[in-house]
Amino acid sequence: MSVLFPLLVFVALCVRSQGPIAPPSATVDALIVDLLLWLQVRERSYEEVIDAWRTSCPKLTVWEDANDCNLVVTKHLAGREIVRITPAGLAFLEQARKTSKSSASSPAFRPA
Repeated sequence: MSVLFPLLVFVALCVRSQGPIAPPSATVDALIVDLLLWLQVRERSYEEVIDAWRTSCPKLTVWEDANDCNLVVTKHLAGREIVRITPAGLAFLEQARKTSKSSASSPAFRPA
């Protein structure tokens, strides 16, 4: 399976009002999977998420990309802001798992 496949899924999931957004780097893509796995364990407070995932690096837009693509949602419950993974986020994780399994089972490239 192509390395580009997860990025194509990401682009398909990510549509802003202006049109499709650029695919993230492989690093950001992997970090988005990490964020989603972290949220899959349990819902988190907005403060906890921002404390763990906020960055000042313009090339590491994990939190922003996950929000732009509706992979996560922030809900107001009992006076608190709670962050949860969305059905789109679960689908993104499932696709990442399938891609990871297929690339792990394919033979590694070994130059002659």
